Amino acid sequence: MKILVGVPIYVGMGYCFKEFIEAISEIDYPNYDILLVDNSKTQTFFNELKNLEKTKRIKVLYDPTKEEKNYNRVCSSKQIIINYAKENNYDYILFMDADTIPPKNIIKELLKWDKEVISGIYLRTEIKDGKNVEIPNAIKSISKETDQKEYKKFLEKSGMTEEELEKSLEEGNELFRPLSFYELYSDKLFEVIICSPGCMLISRKAFSSLNYKLYNQVEYDLPYLKGLREKGFKIYCYPKVFCDHIIGKSKFPEGKYHLK
Repeated sequence: MKILVGVPIYVGMGYCFKEFIEAISEIDYPNYDILLVDNSKTQTFFNELKNLEKTKRIKVLYDPTKEEKNYNRVCSSKQIIINYAKENNYDYILFMDADTIPPKNIIKELLKWDKEVISGIYLRTEIKDGKNVEIPNAIKSISKETDQKEYKKFLEKSGMTEEELEKSLEEGNELFRPLSFYELYSDKLFEVIICSPGCMLISRKAFSSLNYKLYNQVEYDLPYLKGLREKGFKIYCYPKVFCDHIIGKSKFPEGKYHLK
């Protein structure tokens, strides 16, 4: 399989770029290339990045988008990555965020499941009761059949009757929760509604079916994942592929990668 590691980037990621580029350059897989798409507002950083093309594996493109919002600039760059993958006959894109450090065997471990859309995982920070709390960055749906405790907990908090809740679900609404740390430690594959998009492997069939739009929201990957689900693609997360998240200085609780 021919893999493109696609990375939207801009000059503000300079603080973590050295560690990131070293990590993705050392991925243990024989047939992959790296595409960096710089959407900085000037080409100064791009001109520095071009020096990386001395390494045969790395290609650097500049995204001349005029979008002002950072999240729309990222969407523009992700679409450039998709177009490049289509034009150059890649079988998969491994989308990576430049502040996410993968284990060396990320491609092998995600490919082995033979899924159209699958990610590893990293932690993200939320504010809860006035404190920063780190949680796994993947969301799964809750059903009465498979998550009875979570279902009952939601029902008690919502103030709805069970009939009202069931009707809401029938109308297309969803109950969901983050993966737990217990699940983070497991070797299981989870079907989710939101995976970790900063370390997501997506097949040609999937990325050819849907373009990144200017979603005009900070969580720009969420409508893209929703769009894939609406087209019939299932989304998976394999927490054993754990990535360090530099922006939140988030590491696996033991301070080690799951995989070496």
